[in-house]
Amino acid sequence: MNIIFLNLMIALALWFLAAYIVLTKQYLRARLMGVVLVGTGIWVLGYALEMLSVDLVSKLLWAKLQFVGVGLMHMFVLFLLHYFKDDKHINRRNTILLSLVPVSMVALVFSGDPQALVFADVRLDPLDSHAPLEFTFGPAHALYLGYSYLLVVAASAYVAVKVAQQGFRQRLLMVSWMGLTLLPVIISFYTNFFIKPRFDYSPAAFGLILIVLSLFTPEQIRLGNILPIAYASIVSGMDDMVLLVDRNSLIIHANPSAESTLSKFIGVSRDNIVGQDVGGLVEGGTFESLGDAFGLETSLMGRSYDLSSFYTSNWKGEPSNLVIVLRDITDRARVEKQLQILHNYAIKVAAAESLDEVGRVTHMFLHDSLGFEAGGLALCEVDALKVLVSWGVEESVVKDVVQANLRQCGEAHSSGIVTPEPGGSYAGRFNSVLFVPVRTKAARSVAVVVFEDASSISASKELMLLETFTEHVASVIHRIDHEMMLEDMQSAEIRRILEGANRVSSMVRHDLRGPLQTIRNANYLISKNPENIAQMAPVIDKSVDYMVKMLEELRYTDSSENLNRVELDLNTLVRQSLKQIIVPDKVNVETFYGEPEILYPVDKIRIHRVLDNLIRNAIEAMPAGGKLTLAISAEGGGVRLTVADTGIGISNVDDLFKPFVTTKKNGMGLGLVSCKYAVEAHGGTLSVESKPGEGTRFVIDLPWIDSHRYEDHKGQDHYQEVEQEAQLPGQAQG
Repeated sequence: MNIIFLNLMIALALWFLAAYIVLTKQYLRARLMGVVLVGTGIWVLGYALEMLSVDLVSKLLWAKLQFVGVGLMHMFVLFLLHYFKDDKHINRRNTILLSLVPVSMVALVFSGDPQALVFADVRLDPLDSHAPLEFTFGPAHALYLGYSYLLVVAASAYVAVKVAQQGFRQRLLMVSWMGLTLLPVIISFYTNFFIKPRFDYSPAAFGLILIVLSLFTPEQIRLGNILPIAYASIVSGMDDMVLLVDRNSLIIHANPSAESTLSKFIGVSRDNIVGQDVGGLVEGGTFESLGDAFGLETSLMGRSYDLSSFYTSNWKGEPSNLVIVLRDITDRARVEKQLQILHNYAIKVAAAESLDEVGRVTHMFLHDSLGFEAGGLALCEVDALKVLVSWGVEESVVKDVVQANLRQCGEAHSSGIVTPEPGGSYAGRFNSVLFVPVRTKAARSVAVVVFEDASSISASKELMLLETFTEHVASVIHRIDHEMMLEDMQSAEIRRILEGANRVSSMVRHDLRGPLQTIRNANYLISKNPENIAQMAPVIDKSVDYMVKMLEELRYTDSSENLNRVELDLNTLVRQSLKQIIVPDKVNVETFYGEPEILYPVDKIRIHRVLDNLIRNAIEAMPAGGKLTLAISAEGGGVRLTVADTGIGISNVDDLFKPFVTTKKNGMGLGLVSCKYAVEAHGGTLSVESKPGEGTRFVIDLPWIDSHRYEDHKGQDHYQEVEQEAQLPGQAQG
């Protein structure tokens, strides 16, 4: 019973291997090997069931079934032809010739063998009912047996010739494989012609050898390291190409995706992918060079692939095969290329200095790089629509598209494919229009329009690319507009400065003409009568002083380095400044002094000029009368002086401290600028608050500083100088 159980297990194992190989390795060599395994399994199962049966009829039936299995085993000849790439001999005629003898034998066996050509005599073993039948074979069986051995001898000779053409390592493997294959043949030959054993071990030997060869030979028919069927199913269902390569860089397995693609690339049938050199797919690719690769890019039939690989190990832990995975990245590579092109043109458009240059770069990107045969770039403003560039169509067509799809300039709009309206200017010429509007920061919109057939536009990819580029274009146009605006402002500022300089020049020429004429006249009188020198000298001095003072007025750039600081009582300085100005009767003056004496180191002349300028401006701002307020106080952070009026006010205080900006007919626009620079030279600030129709308030803030270094300049004569003219009758004291 042990031999029966062994044969049953071997038969089941053979059928499992056959089913696995055929289902997971769908190519010709695997199918041929599957036929051989199925045939061997039928032979082994038939022999086991023959022993398991006890009656003559059942035993004879299972004995006949064994002829079917042996007949299928003859397909190993076709397997060898395909293995050694002699596919030209694998055709219908040769297959029929190879099958003719086995099919005839099976037909003869199951026909009842009327002439006893196969079984001359059949007997049960009288000692053991489970023993195999005792046969006396007829001439047909002898011929069939001889034919089978002759086929094995011919196949062995064919293999020997092919083995001699291989390398040493490959020869060693093939000789070992051939020796294992011939072992059960030798056992069968010895059993049939030399001894008559009670049990025939040939079926079990054939089955075991085939199992060993399927599991452990380094060829594609084996299960190797991918034994789990679930794993094989996953690999077979992958869209990526998966290849199994042996140490000779030959493909020994390819999943369906790889078979389909590589058969077109190499120009062979899917069944012949196995055995191809992987070097034909990847230039210079070998078992060693492609090992553990990651992210290697290669090309097949104009498509891009990402190649990754890893080694599988044998039972010793040594690299046995190489698994190569090829992922199609054509779409990704195309997008990356487009993004690189977009990046390059974004740099070009960012460097554009005019709208015409923006239009040229847009045309280069859309037409030359992306291949759009017709399109345009339009700039939509509130009151105008301008086409910066167009190609393949007239500007009017681009305008029609923008006007038809852009509701209002400056509003946000969505991009998309536009279907031409019947009767439109571009109806019939194009199947679709890709419209990409982008709103700029100003109340304007930039629109890219391209005309194409619907089949050539990929809305999800091309649209995203165009939207990104249009965003760049909109940003550049906004930058160009801003630069143009700044240039206009600069030009206006230059014109204003030149106009101010001309006014100053005219005023200087006019004002200097008078004192110079006076000096000339005085000089003339002295030359006529030298005795007039005593009378004319003061006249000349006054004219020179006047010209010096006038030139000093032009110096509005003060600095702390040329200050002549003297510690003074600022209360007295304010009183003196006020006294030297003629105040109209309709202007009421109020003064507020916080301390009896506020000592502070200042340049007397410059601060006096600041107070004089502010007080005169305040009086001039109240032509109909009003109130002039002067206040001075010593606070924790420093000294504060305030000059306020209730005059007409100032509408734009931002222009007060700009050179040559003035509202006075004959003014130069330098007075307040000079005041600001003088105060800042002292380390202080000059600020202004004004409301039209209510008045203006100027505030001078001077910070406390170390006054000890100015003590040498301190003297009673300074106080006396300013005190002599300090009091003004009719002024309120606060």
